[in-house]
Amino acid sequence: MNLKFLNIIFFLMTGLIAQMPLFEKENLAVQYYNSKFYDDAIIVYEEILNEKITIFGKKNINLKNELIKLSELYYLINDLEKSKEYLYTFINIQSEYIITSQNQYLEPLYILKDIHSQEKSFNSVFAIDSLITILENNSNAIINDSLFTLPSLIVNQINNTQEETEYTINDTAIDLIDQGFIYLDNELYSQAAQLFLEALTLNAPILDFNYFFTLEFNNIEARDELYNSFLYLADENSTSLAHFYLGIMEYQLENYNQALNRFLEYQKFKTNDFNSNIGLGNIYFNQELWIDALFYYYRGIKYKPNNLAANLQLAKTLFNLNEYNDAIDILDNIKNIYLNNYDIYYNLSLCYFQLDQFDLAIERINQAILLNTESAEAYFHLGLCYNNKNIYKQSLEAFKKAIKINPYNGMAHFELAKIYQLILKNDLAITHYNIANKTIDNANLNYNLGILYYENNQYLESINPLKKYLIINMDDWDTLAILGEIFFATNRFPEASDIYLRLIDQFPDKVDYYYQLAESYFKVNNYSYAIEQYKQALVFDEENYEILLKLGIILNMQNNFSQAELYLNNALLCGESNEEILVQLGMAYGGQNKFLQSLQAFKGALSHSLNNPIINYQIGIIYKELQIYDLAIDSFNKYLINNENDYIAYYLIGDCYSNLNNYSIALEYYNKSYQLNNNHIKSLYSIGSCHLKLNNNKQAAKIFKSIVKSNPEHVQSRSELVNLYLALNKSREAKKECEIIFMLDREIYNSIGYCSQ
Repeated sequence: MNLKFLNIIFFLMTGLIAQMPLFEKENLAVQYYNSKFYDDAIIVYEEILNEKITIFGKKNINLKNELIKLSELYYLINDLEKSKEYLYTFINIQSEYIITSQNQYLEPLYILKDIHSQEKSFNSVFAIDSLITILENNSNAIINDSLFTLPSLIVNQINNTQEETEYTINDTAIDLIDQGFIYLDNELYSQAAQLFLEALTLNAPILDFNYFFTLEFNNIEARDELYNSFLYLADENSTSLAHFYLGIMEYQLENYNQALNRFLEYQKFKTNDFNSNIGLGNIYFNQELWIDALFYYYRGIKYKPNNLAANLQLAKTLFNLNEYNDAIDILDNIKNIYLNNYDIYYNLSLCYFQLDQFDLAIERINQAILLNTESAEAYFHLGLCYNNKNIYKQSLEAFKKAIKINPYNGMAHFELAKIYQLILKNDLAITHYNIANKTIDNANLNYNLGILYYENNQYLESINPLKKYLIINMDDWDTLAILGEIFFATNRFPEASDIYLRLIDQFPDKVDYYYQLAESYFKVNNYSYAIEQYKQALVFDEENYEILLKLGIILNMQNNFSQAELYLNNALLCGESNEEILVQLGMAYGGQNKFLQSLQAFKGALSHSLNNPIINYQIGIIYKELQIYDLAIDSFNKYLINNENDYIAYYLIGDCYSNLNNYSIALEYYNKSYQLNNNHIKSLYSIGSCHLKLNNNKQAAKIFKSIVKSNPEHVQSRSELVNLYLALNKSREAKKECEIIFMLDREIYNSIGYCSQ
């Protein structure tokens, strides 16, 4: 039972390990090793070894680390046979690698032998022939259980005067450059320039274009003085090589046109110069003039066919010309010479990626990662490869690794955010989009971030990224419509109006845009423009219930009740009756004194919302206008159940009771109204009128006096005081009030008989 359980655990573990990216397996193996879990470490290292064998083949030198580590682990658990097996495998691979490298001497040795034969240098011929014999008889494998001995070719020195000469030239050239910098430090610019030129004339292999490009000519002042020295030498000597250094200095400053002219001038005297061809190729490459760059790289490679930098630049140029297969051919050729070069495998992966050969792209980028485990760009590209195969788990891990190495890799954050958005982890997606936005300016990034905020109802946050996106994509009308919706939702109605006007210019027959434009105008109380746009929308959809209702509402607000009635009745024909439209229709009828129709409409609205206080209030108003005061009182009281502090309602009930000649109860409601709002003069005036009706003349006079004291222009109170003063035989006071009324309102003055006598 226990054995079966352990087997299950083993298979689950190995299955999970198999799904891990290579770099995670390596980290896990190291952790097991450091923790002395040697059996677990063996499982992981053997999985890594198998994966590398799949990538590199069984006899590749890149297997050495895993073979040595497995040998050590088996030794630590006392499995000596297994330890020895891995050691012999490694020794065989290493031996074959050394011998294969040595065998590359064969072809040049054959040529050298022929040369010495023609020169009758027989001692050299015999020495070379001996080396050739050793190389031809070398075996690529060793016998197991035997001791490993280095091949004799390795321990013997080849007497090659050419190599000695080359070393001497390189050494001399570097010494001259160093001496030139000493002169430069001591402000002896002409002498420094002469030494630099002397180094150039040696044609030392070590002084390639990249070497010259990375020379640092001290500070700006020293650089300018040295430049002038080279300029003087170029002018003095029509065949001067100073143009090369002038070209280098201009190239360093990215003054490509000036550098181009200097290198071309230099080539007039050094037509076969490798470095100037590479320099010209790089200038055109940096200017994205791919065909011109191609020409000069080919010229450079003509002189140095196996130069790594030149072949890499040639492959990159072909890549930019979309000639991916040709670029692969170039890279495959130099791969056989430079066996463990990161750049070769990285660029091969880029080419296979563009050809949609994602499995090969993954294989090559994994080889690149093995050669440079700290390359953020390699992990980023690995993530892109997995993305295109819809393998999002591995893609996510690769992008995370790229960000761990380089936290400022904006594109990695961008791609990571897209995956989080895809798997609905919106908060993480937003976080990484925002980080990416700090380092890259990408329209799609702004679009994704803006739409994500929009879908999360984070409208304010969505505005800036969508605006940035639309600056570049001004014809994306759907996104512009979304931004208009966002402006509307955030109460930025003028901006929403501008957007909908643009959309209408582009889509003059789309009713929704007219409607939204009208809504935007409505929100800022621009009713005339709103009506115009609602009517324009009706041209395309004359039975649109919402638009007809909106027109009715606005026209009611403008007291254009007859037009409101027309649109509201049309709306009723196009849709179902509801509380809102019946209330609006009641208001339209009421505004035209069509009280019976208004009452019918409000009662219909009440049937949709029983005991709605506002509708009861409106019904009360209509009953009052129809002089059905008892029913008006009943409706107002229903309204007061939910609005007990509404002084106007109490005032209107008081009016109803007053009209029913029930002045005592009317007085109660007027008093209640005035208690709730002691600035309501109408309530106080009505209180005085009730006292007058109840023959409480002194109380009435007191109230009317208080009114004119606080509001001297209240003519109605003064008019009542005239009559009260006459009833109290105070003609003098009555006459005084007449004089004031005369100044305030001539019409009322003439209507009072006593005043007009």
